[in-house]
Amino acid sequence: MSGQDATPAAEPSGRPAKRKRMGFVAAGVAVAVLLAGGGWAGWNAYEAHRLESARAACADASESLRVAMNEYNTLRDGRVTDAKAVTAKQVADARTVTALAEALDAEEPKTAACVADSRADYEEQAGRVEANRDRYAKHKSSLAKAVEAVEGSRDAKVIADGAKLLNDSKGKVADEKTRTALDKAVKAKDAQAVAKAVKAVDASVKAKAAADAKAKAAQTQTAPAGETGSAASGLTGGGYASSGSTG
Repeated sequence: MSGQDATPAAEPSGRPAKRKRMGFVAAGVAVAVLLAGGGWAGWNAYEAHRLESARAACADASESLRVAMNEYNTLRDGRVTDAKAVTAKQVADARTVTALAEALDAEEPKTAACVADSRADYEEQAGRVEANRDRYAKHKSSLAKAVEAVEGSRDAKVIADGAKLLNDSKGKVADEKTRTALDKAVKAKDAQAVAKAVKAVDASVKAKAAADAKAKAAQTQTAPAGETGSAASGLTGGGYASSGSTG
């Protein structure tokens, strides 16, 4: 009886242990499921963050491109417009005019925009946008140098022509102050002041030439009249003398 009692007594103690093992397994499966679900959500969140970062980076690149394009357009519509009007005859070095024309013929980059659906596409578009930005910046720099070369060559010719006029106009102006102003501008290498002084000297040269021509014409007209008057006086005098003798 004692042996029979011992055997049934062991069964109740085994069942709880088995139930515990089954509980641990179930809990492990639940944890695995939760971890799997959480990992997928975490991965989606990570990818969404990367996508947003790529989109933001592309937007920043687009803004920098906009700034570069505006700076280029400001130069092209401003100083370039004036420089394009300068001809080869107006500069000391005609090659500067040719170089500017070549710089203006440079092809502008194709349009690039941040229109994409995936992170990889945004990154690709951002690369294109940045490349365009760099091309506009480089083109602006080369164009600015070409414009400066034309402006400098034009000013050099203005100053050189002013110096030549200063020498050629010596003794030929109605107002010597105009030459003094031109001399001062040439020495200062102030192209704008030289251009202004050149106009004044030119006007003074023309004024003196006109005055000289008028004076010469007056002399030409009065000389024959004077000679005729003298002859008439002689005849009259002779006539008066003859009348007196007769009396």
